[in-house]
Amino acid sequence: MNVHRIDKATEKVVNTESWDELPEETDDYLFVVQAGAGIDWSLVDGVLVPPPSPPPPPPTVPAKVHKYWLVEELLAQGKMASLRAILNANDEARERWEASNEVYRSNPLVDWFAALQEMTSADMDGLFIAAAARQATAQI
Repeated sequence: MNVHRIDKATEKVVNTESWDELPEETDDYLFVVQAGAGIDWSLVDGVLVPPPSPPPPPPTVPAKVHKYWLVEELLAQGKMASLRAILNANDEARERWEASNEVYRSNPLVDWFAALQEMTSADMDGLFIAAAARQATAQI
């Protein structure tokens, strides 16, 4: 039978061994038989439970987003009016904005807009992540 060796100090499975009989408890270890358990499982109220799942990785900042989805997110965050005012005050920026279908996170105009909005780089990353999420879940 498969016997799980449990460290008394941590109450975690440290080894699974094959035994003909259940070993006696020692000063340092308990022995439990439970199907499906594994290393790092914890003993809770006499039952072995799996370790918690690791947290999901942080979202990746997309290198670019479609302008439509960025506009949707800017509208949702109440920043679109500010962008319009900035573009209306700068012909070159407005022409580049109007000519593009995609907005690259690395574009210096993105950082310029962020600075004018007093947004941090992390804020702008969040804007791009949110715009990409809108695109990923779109049902158009």
